[in-house]
Amino acid sequence: METDTSKRDILFLSDTQAPMWVERLVLRTHQNKKATQVIFNEILRIQPAVLYWLGDIVSLGYRNSKWRIIDQFLLKCTEVQTAVYAIMGNHDVMGRPRKGARNFQQRFPDHIHTGYVKVTDSIAVIMLNSNFSILSIADLVTQQTWYQQTLEDLDNDPSIKVVIVTCHHAPYSNSKLVGSSKLVQQRFVPPYLRSQKAKLFITGHSHAFERYEFDGKTFLVIGGAVACVSLSIRRQAAYPI
Repeated sequence: METDTSKRDILFLSDTQAPMWVERLVLRTHQNKKATQVIFNEILRIQPAVLYWLGDIVSLGYRNSKWRIIDQFLLKCTEVQTAVYAIMGNHDVMGRPRKGARNFQQRFPDHIHTGYVKVTDSIAVIMLNSNFSILSIADLVTQQTWYQQTLEDLDNDPSIKVVIVTCHHAPYSNSKLVGSSKLVQQRFVPPYLRSQKAKLFITGHSHAFERYEFDGKTFLVIGGAVACVSLSIRRQAAYPI
């Protein structure tokens, strides 16, 4: 990743949660906490215009103690005038989903659990909730209807040049632990492929950096990493954890 990123760049970050005790028993941690802090420091050095956080921010969202490091980082982002928007991953609502969602909403008040969109210059970023199991049928219908209409509206908006679609769970991944999400493939991928301006589909969940090309569209997996996308969409890179 180039280090001369300008203030006009936007960053995408995912899966910063510290390993749970059961994960430490069966998986190597690779100094995850230290690596996450290094990434936080680099983001603060770059001072992007916007940071989009794609879920699994903490290991257990309902536990207040898990948010301490995140709160410190968010405060520093405010100090350097980097806007931060986020969506929930499975860890953020694990165990006690209602409390986890409340803790999440306190940190990210712009978040809408049935999807929302943010625009930086001419780039629109659609942020979707792929925690389907905790959404009601009404919420699922609301999100799908909103998503499809939003893509159509953005295609017809002359001020928007590029659309980026995001959610937490990866539609395609070679991970042996989490694999590909069939539901994301069924619900979110087809509208993305139909959109004229949608060029990138960025997700996390799988702790890897993966890139796929289907039907002329790009899919990135950045679980445990930060990706930089310049406003000219000329650069895509990542720091893997």
